[in-house]
Amino acid sequence: MIKMESYRIIKPFNQRNQPTFTTRDGPAFGTLIDEVEVEDEYRHEDGTFTMYKYLVQQINWEYNNSEEFRFCYYFSNKDLIEEDYTKWNFHQGGPSVSVELLQQLFDKMKDSGWIH
Repeated sequence: MIKMESYRIIKPFNQRNQPTFTTRDGPAFGTLIDEVEVEDEYRHEDGTFTMYKYLVQQINWEYNNSEEFRFCYYFSNKDLIEEDYTKWNFHQGGPSVSVELLQQLFDKMKDSGWIH
């Protein structure tokens, strides 16, 4: 198992710039108010790894002052032979996660008081 410490650190959400949100209707204005994450890895047959940070972000939309959750993730690849670290890539499409990881995300959402 690869340790996440060997990857470049992604700053906590409150230390990053506020994201620009895009919806199916175009740009949307909102504020990222909280975020929970779980980590996972996938070993490829060629000896490389892909590391994942699955996130749920709590967003407050300006146009109607409503709160919603966005499921997204970061991923980064690593070549074990070259020890070549690549940057983290963000993807806002819905991630495919195992039942165990989804449960961990829901548990963190409950612990943060987002859901009951």
